[in-house]
Amino acid sequence: MGEPDRLAKTPPEIRSLSPMGSFPILRDADGTVVRQSPAIVYYIEDKIPSADSCGNTPAARAKVSTRVEAASGPPKVEPPMTWRPIR
Repeated sequence: MGEPDRLAKTPPEIRSLSPMGSFPILRDADGTVVRQSPAIVYYIEDKIPSADSCGNTPAARAKVSTRVEAASGPPKVEPPMTWRPIR
């Protein structure tokens, strides 16, 4: 299904929160809308520090970050850069 088809089938209430119709979406009680897994995890960590959702050691934070990135979908592949020596 192409992008225009997917957006056409996205309910208006979802598109009002996420114009591209992407998930996940978090809407906080104060009206704050946060989109995408990494942003949601960091928002919760900042909003509720006792949640410790990002880990309390560098190793734990790295593990959480890896899982969040994996849950966010396939990595975006950038075209390779061509390096030339500067003379």
